Amino acid sequence: MFKSLRQLLILTLLGVFVSSCSTSEQVTEKPQYQVSDETEVFNPERPIPYPLDIPDVWNVAVERGTRTETGEPGENYWQNESAYSLTAEIDPANHMLYGSGDISFTNNSPSAQQVVVLELAQNLHKEGTPKMENTEITGGMNLTSIKVEGKEFNEITFRQRWTQNASGYLVNGTNLYIFPEKSVATGETLNFSIDWNFEIPERGASGRMGRSRGNLYYLAYWYPHVSVLDDVYDWFNDSFVGNAEFYYGFADYDISITVPEGWLVMSTGEFLNPEETLSPLTFEQYRTAVNSDETVTVAGFDNLDKATLESEMVN
Repeated sequence: MFKSLRQLLILTLLGVFVSSCSTSEQVTEKPQYQVSDETEVFNPERPIPYPLDIPDVWNVAVERGTRTETGEPGENYWQNESAYSLTAEIDPANHMLYGSGDISFTNNSPSAQQVVVLELAQNLHKEGTPKMENTEITGGMNLTSIKVEGKEFNEITFRQRWTQNASGYLVNGTNLYIFPEKSVATGETLNFSIDWNFEIPERGASGRMGRSRGNLYYLAYWYPHVSVLDDVYDWFNDSFVGNAEFYYGFADYDISITVPEGWLVMSTGEFLNPEETLSPLTFEQYRTAVNSDETVTVAGFDNLDKATLESEMVN
């Protein structure tokens, strides 16, 4: 079991098992160096950027006091909160991941929310979703159950939502829209649970994840992720088409990972039960590595068969 600190989801919880460019005018002058008797100082010419095209929504945010022209948060700035309790199990025989999660969304915005948006990045690998390049088709993320405040939700259509104001969920590309029975008021928390599975692609998310040689998985974007609701653009629900970076918020995570005997797991976060999963030798090397400033091999290729406890020894 792993438990992380509060951290951006740029972290590789996006990669849990086993990195912006700006345009400017070209600078034609060479960097200038000033050399003294003792030091050499690098003073490059600063490129002149193109004029900034400031969106109207940004100006509105400045007027509301949530943003400032200096880039600092305004006095009325806010961020929402999310928390995840996730489990994941890998079946290497058929390259499947089976996951479930209890997720909470706390609305700190000044307005009630009639919808909560989540990203299903694995749907990049679903037939029919937008893509920037040829992409391996594995079927994307299969949602087997969605419960909101303990009540099972069914998939609905856009027509049912807009004509009947129906509660439920719908999937559009790489986005999952959950419509609760009542709006999530300011300061309120919505709790929901989701079960899902998907076939792990060989080269997934434009090479950001995948599998190799039958004994290595690098898993990114493997769970439904609460999208960002901000003070400028509202919900961030751009489709993931395979070639862009991500806009993610802060969250808390508690994650349990199950893999077959003999498999090693690497992840960000705090390792909560190393003594229950690692062999005595590997556990000792792990403890040494945690407290050492030197490079320590926790499990080398020569002792991989002795890296973990046998199944009957695991609590």
